[in-house]
Amino acid sequence: MTPDPLAPLDLAFWNIESAEHPMHLGALGVFEAGSPTAAAHAADLLAARAPAVPGLRMRIRDTWQPEPGLRAPLSFGGATREPDPRFDPL
Repeated sequence: MTPDPLAPLDLAFWNIESAEHPMHLGALGVFEAGSPTAAAHAADLLAARAPAVPGLRMRIRDTWQPEPGLRAPLSFGGATREPDPRFDPL
């Protein structure tokens, strides 16, 4: 899998994200366990299905690219999604 540049809107959110201004969303599901092995079953199920969702195995890396026609150090920033070699679904 090759690095995938972020779309302009995604890049805007990535650049304005900070501890003071969180720009991401999260969710938490709380389930009632029907058996003592329910948590292990849920973890196994998520791990088995993770390969079908490529975004789970990606991380975002900042990139700096020289502006065509300008001399260094003038450049513009961007970000790409790239495979995370340390991805572990559990």
